[in-house]
Order: sequence, then C-alpha cells, then structure tokens
Amino acid sequence: MKPRLLPRWILRIAVVLAFLLSFSALAAPDGWKVLVENGEELFIPGDLKADEEYRMFLSVAEDVPQSEYRGWFERVLKEDGGRLGEVIDTLAVKENKNGVLSSTVMMQTEGKARFVHYMAFYGKGKAVYMRIFASDGAKLVSRYSAGMQQVMKENLPLRLKGVASQSGSATPAPQPETTQKSAQSLPASTPNTGITKKTDIQKVDNGALPRYSLPNTYEALVCDYTTGISNSNYKVDNFVYLLFKDGSAYKRLKVPPEDFNVAKARKEDPKNWGVWKKSGDGYKVKVGGGWRELKRSALLEPARIGERLNRYIYIMNAHGMAGISATSSVYTNSWTFHGSGRFTKGSSSLHGSGGAASALTGTSVYASSKSDEHGDSSVAGGMAPGVVTSTTRENKDGAKNRGAYQLNGYAMNLSFDNGEKQRMLFGFCHGDRTDPFLGGTMYWMKESEAERDLPVDWKMVITENEDQFYVPGDLKEGEVFRLVISPKVELNGRSMEDWFKETVTENLSYLGDPLLASNWKSQQGLYQYYNAFRENGRDLYVLYYGMKTRGRFGRFVRLVVSDAAMADRYTKELQPAFKEAFRQ
Repeated sequence: MKPRLLPRWILRIAVVLAFLLSFSALAAPDGWKVLVENGEELFIPGDLKADEEYRMFLSVAEDVPQSEYRGWFERVLKEDGGRLGEVIDTLAVKENKNGVLSSTVMMQTEGKARFVHYMAFYGKGKAVYMRIFASDGAKLVSRYSAGMQQVMKENLPLRLKGVASQSGSATPAPQPETTQKSAQSLPASTPNTGITKKTDIQKVDNGALPRYSLPNTYEALVCDYTTGISNSNYKVDNFVYLLFKDGSAYKRLKVPPEDFNVAKARKEDPKNWGVWKKSGDGYKVKVGGGWRELKRSALLEPARIGERLNRYIYIMNAHGMAGISATSSVYTNSWTFHGSGRFTKGSSSLHGSGGAASALTGTSVYASSKSDEHGDSSVAGGMAPGVVTSTTRENKDGAKNRGAYQLNGYAMNLSFDNGEKQRMLFGFCHGDRTDPFLGGTMYWMKESEAERDLPVDWKMVITENEDQFYVPGDLKEGEVFRLVISPKVELNGRSMEDWFKETVTENLSYLGDPLLASNWKSQQGLYQYYNAFRENGRDLYVLYYGMKTRGRFGRFVRLVVSDAAMADRYTKELQPAFKEAFRQ
C-alpha cells in the first residue's frame, strides 16, 4: 500500500471542518469580551483564570401573552438547559413583586455538576431570559455582579423593545477570520490541568503481563445491579457477588477476595449471604429474596498482574431532586490513572436552596467544595436583592489525593504521597473494560461533549492495552473504523502547528511504525496528517485532524479505517461531533 495523495474523502471532511470557526465578538463592558457562538451573544469577563468559566447570555425578545409568561419560562428552563448538558433538577420558579421570574437548573456537563442560573423579564407583551453559566456560582457571580448589572442595564430595555443585540441587528454580522477573538473557557473535565506529562501518557503493554488466577475456594465474582427510587431520585445500585465453590454466595463484596474475612462477614453481615447454582453458561443467585439470573457476560474481569491504566473514571450522586426537597445536592468522585503507574483522585459537591442565584432579585443559598491533587477548597454564598455574600477556604496540600497504584488481579494497591496506604477491590464488569468496578461501586467512563454528539448506535471500545475509541454500530465483519476525540490541552503559548505535530507523532507511535512518508497539511486553521500502519499483519489507514478550540486549547480527532472508501459512509454522521469538538 503506497498512496501518495490525500484520498478524496479526507479532503471532503477537511472542507467541512474548515467552516466551523466562529464569528468575531462585538462590543462589551470594559474588561469583558463578547463571543458570538452558535448564534448566541455571550458576555464573558476578560480576567477569568484557567480553571474558571463565566458566560452570561441575554436572549432576544419573544412575543408572549402575559398569561403564558410563567409557562414560557418553564419551557425555557427545560429546553435551554437541556442543550447545555444533562438536566438533573430544576429548582422551583420564584417570582418577585416586579414580575421577574428566577430559577436554577442543576445539570451535568463534561462530567461535572453545575448550577446554571436563569432570570426572566416581561414588558409590553415581550419576554426575555438571562442565563449565567459559571464554574463557581457564589464566587464568580459576586466578583462580576457590577459587570452583569451593566450588561442588563444597557441591553435589557433594548431587548424588550425587540432589539436583538447592542449593535441593533437581529443577527451579528460575521467578521474576517483575521479579527477573530475567543473567550477564555473552562478546560475539559480532567483532574490534570495544563499540558499532560509525557511520562503519564506512555503506551502500556498489558497483553504481555502474566494472568491472575482466582484462589481455589472461589467460583467467580459477578457484577449485578438493581434500580429504584430513593429520596425522590432514580438510583442505580451496583454491586458484586462472590460465589464460593461450596454453593454459598456473598453479596456486596468491597475488598479483594484474598482479603475477605468469611467468619466475620457471616457473623456481622448475615443478610448478604445466600446460595447460587449453575444456569446454562451463567448462574442463579438467591440472597434474601427470589432467584436472580446472572449471565456469564456479567463476570467481573480481573486485571493482569502489574497492569497499567490510562483513563479517567467518575461517579455522580444526586439528592433532593425533582423539586420535592427544599435543597438539592450533587456529589462527584473521580479517579485518573496514568500509564506511568501514577494516579490522582478528586471529589466535589454542590448544594443549593431557595431558587435562583441573582444579585438583582430573588434569594439563594448554596455551597460548593472540591478536593483534588492540588488541595482542597470550598465556597459558600448567598444572594438576596442587591446583596451577594461569599466565603472561601483553601488548602493547597493535595498529597492525600495523588500517588502510585499497582494492580494484581482483583486488588488495587494505592500508595499516597502523604504516606497512607489503601487496598481496594478492582475489576472490569461485563468483560469489555468500559465499566471499571472500584471499591464498592461501578464507575463511569468519561465522555467529552463532542463524543455525546455521536450517533446512539456507536459504541465505546477499550482494548486490553488501553487504546480507547468509538466504532459505528453497523460495521461488517472485517471492516475497521475507529474514532478518537482527544481531550482539550492547554497550548500555553505554543503554536497550534507545533503542538499538533508533536502530539500526533507521539500518538501515532502507540499504533505502530508509519508505512508512508509524512503527509502534513493545513488550511484555514485546520491541520491534517495522513499515514498508514500495520496491525496484526493488516495495513490500516490513519488520519488526524487538529484545530484550536475555545481560543487557547488544542485538540485532535483520529480516524483509523481499513478501507479509505468506507469512510464516506460516516462523513455526515460525524459532522455534529466534529463541530462540537472544534467549537470556538
């Protein structure tokens, strides 16, 4: 295989991506920027830090009868909030004496839980809503309250008169590419900020490591789950059965099987003991109720001895949702494991009550906290008409949240940088490596905002050597089509071209030796690389696209295909994900 020119399908996708750059910003308050994104005029402070995000949006006016004003706002909360992320809960709508409506939507976006604050205004048959999307509601709303009030003072009367923007036009005019501006934005939800260290992203070779053998006392470890409603929330309860050769079974194993104290568990936890029997190629288990069918595909797969991981996993729990409770809370726990044998962990919480957060109207009390490899911080705040309060605490010692890990079958040994040691149950539920079980629960694999725009029948795949990609649901036998959307990476002043060449060269080395001369291309800010490599005696094509995203980050998309012609089948399906991946 010795192709010299870029195939036509590569050029076709490149043309599509070249038109994804955004328009330039319009005027804004002193020190602020205005970014026109997806047709929205977003007001953004210019002094945000690397880990902060604050975006204020004021909608165009809509003709709404007075009697339908509240219903219109409730639809805005559902529909507009749903575009930004997965809506977890919407707090009760409040209305002040001037007819200003307010509410807070709690959502998950990019693996994080966020509060997004809404207000609605009405006048002369027209309605306008305001949205504030902030990474830290109490601190950032307080910091930028003056700018927010200025934006509203200068824009709200115009909007209620039917004027769409400060320029007076319904649709801001696009500017030449050379005058584009980008607003600072929050990086993708990964615990590590800045440039990833090369030692952390090294290739792993787990397939060459020795396999683990389960002690003779045990038959198998099997994953299972139940669902139900708890505290007004839909809850999925994941757990592991430990099946003994003598026919007994224990539910909710949380430690490696070698560490399980049978006598103590029988004495202190009798309700989780039962029996099991064979059922086809799977099992039936009975613990404190009826028989449950467990398929062999639900076996908990152990790690190889000394196995390494390259992945981010997280779990999120919500309490007091659906407006039934006066307060709402979201808790997130995450782990990041690197091929170097290092790990970091993090946790965060958000609590809210009392409706919308606004310095102008309504009241709200809420708090947030986080703990990661950099340390601990917490923020508590409250808002009332014209009053914003906020307190912050910080501890910059994160040694308790980072260290080294070692895998051996169903055991993960952790050595923290503060000297602490921990040993936890670990394995892969369902045998496909996408559902890791750690400690006492199953964790989720991180997906970027772009990956969520893939067709619903596309599937995430993680190989034994931790190569993670997506495949279409209708691939035929013998066909290969693999998609990778990389995380956003802070460029830190480097040119996009330099970052792209360095990153692609390193990433390609994971796949194998290139078979062709280097094929680097660029046009209108879109960088491309095309080559081929051999896998299991078979030649495969590989293509990389790279572009700046959100002003100061770099990202690439990688395609691996067995036949260049088959890529035409998926060009249209990939456009929404590509557009989101390289959103400006």
